[in-house]
Amino acid sequence: MNLLHLARIGDKAGEGVPNIYRRMRALGFPDPILEQSSAPSRTTLVFLMTQNLITNTPDLETKIIHTLAELGEASVTELAKTLSVNNATVSLALKEICASGTVENNGKATKGKKFWLKK
Repeated sequence: MNLLHLARIGDKAGEGVPNIYRRMRALGFPDPILEQSSAPSRTTLVFLMTQNLITNTPDLETKIIHTLAELGEASVTELAKTLSVNNATVSLALKEICASGTVENNGKATKGKKFWLKK
């Protein structure tokens, strides 16, 4: 079984590593370093996380705004999965962001509701 699938980072071949990079950027961390060796054949991702970076990560609302800027539009479920938080947490943050006028949605009640940055 694929380790990235088990970690819920990627479901298909080729999507796990890009998802790792996307999530690291969304959380305010530097890109991981990709190291490859041939004897034995091995690929390693090195994550540079210091205490200083962890304490200075952006709040959830900022992370949502950055994620929407990257994706264009997204549902609550898509944002929750990308940011590794639950749907209720994302919904509460989106309510605040929408009230501030930074983000808009398509007005649907729940199913098919999408959010994007106001132009």
